[in-house]
Amino acid sequence: WRERFALPTGAPLAALPQLADWAVTPCPYNDFNGAGLLYFASFQALADRAHGHWGLHATERAAQGVVRERQMVFHGNVNPGEALRFRLRALRHTGLGHWSWTQVQRQSDGRCVADLATLSVALRAIRTLVGQAGA
Repeated sequence: WRERFALPTGAPLAALPQLADWAVTPCPYNDFNGAGLLYFASFQALADRAHGHWGLHATERAAQGVVRERQMVFHGNVNPGEALRFRLRALRHTGLGHWSWTQVQRQSDGRCVADLATLSVALRAIRTLVGQAGA
């Protein structure tokens, strides 16, 4: 995480300021499986909603942005009825869009249940690259 987001090496990651914050309670009927575990796909869908809430999909660099790559590390889970807090911990612009680090925490105890690194790229940049490759 430090290398991808060019974070300072001296400070602990937990001490980094949060850039944005959003809380949500996952739907107990749609977001959980029969064992009561939050679907992996729900982590991603909720992270996308957080990014939209923060305006990351509407930035000039990522206008009409699409997720090009996402890496997820799971540390725990949440029970149906518990709220999650999505925190934007780092944002690094690239030539085609941006990388974002989103940390997912249980609101009840603040425990981190997932970290997501997402590369969003501008759709127009992809179209340009595809056009150049076909020429």
